[in-house]
Amino acid sequence: MGYFKKSFQKFTSDALSKAIYDAVKYLLVALIGIMAASYIPEKFSIKIFLKTYYSFELYIILIYSISIIIIAFMIIRYIYLKRYKALEKDNFTDENTGIRNHKALKAHLKKLISELLDTSKTTSISIIILDVDN
Repeated sequence: MGYFKKSFQKFTSDALSKAIYDAVKYLLVALIGIMAASYIPEKFSIKIFLKTYYSFELYIILIYSISIIIIAFMIIRYIYLKRYKALEKDNFTDENTGIRNHKALKAHLKKLISELLDTSKTTSISIIILDVDN
C-alpha cells in the first residue's frame, strides 16, 4: 500500500503545482485586465456596448459562460479519473509478468469478504494461492 500512497502523493503534488501555476497565471491575466480597464472611459457601459455593437443580451453571455465552466469541469474530471485509473492499474500490476500483484489480491479479497459479510445467506469461499516465483 505504501507504493500506491507514494504514487498518489506524487500525482497530487504534481496536480497541486499545476493548480498553483494556473492560479498565478489567471491572477496575472486579471491584473492586466484591471490595468487595461483603467484606460476605458468612465461612462462606458458593457451592457450598452454589447447591445449596440454586438446585440448580445447579458443573460446569453451568462449562459454561455456557465456552460463553458461546466464543460471544462467535466473534461478536467475525466482527465483526472483517467490518470487515477492508470495509476491504480500501474500499482496493481507486476512489472515483470504484467499480471496482478499481491496488492491487487489484498484489495480484491477485502472487497470480496466485505460483500460476503453483507449478504444474509451463508456462503463459503475457497482460495488457492500459488507462488510461481519461488
